[in-house]
Amino acid sequence: MNKGTKIKTIEITAHEGRIGEDYSGAYYSVAQFDAVLARIAKADGYILKTNFRITWEDGETYEGRIDVPGKDNEKTAYTSTGELSILDHVEDYLTFHNGTRKPETMSAEDYDHIRRVHKIDVDLMNRLLAKFGLA
Repeated sequence: MNKGTKIKTIEITAHEGRIGEDYSGAYYSVAQFDAVLARIAKADGYILKTNFRITWEDGETYEGRIDVPGKDNEKTAYTSTGELSILDHVEDYLTFHNGTRKPETMSAEDYDHIRRVHKIDVDLMNRLLAKFGLA
């Protein structure tokens, strides 16, 4: 695994749910952002939709959404590693879409169908994995 391109900021651009505190703004490390996700997970609610933007030192950005289970949700496994981590979330998303991580509960036919319907750019998914240092 390579180190990837250095991340400059991770921003929460919007969130939905009864979070209580406004977490919008920039965070300057993955650890700092993961700590904020852990605080959001303690909020009332079932699913707390959190939009984020990652900006690398070179200016390129990646935007996504992580659905953080709130304290009213019985779900305990946040990502395939069982952790609430932005990099684990991004890796799960990109490897699902590049064709290297089919969920055990999904048939190969359904998995292929989803990837075909969404017209996944596998080269882009792989480039982003490398940029994050996850390839």
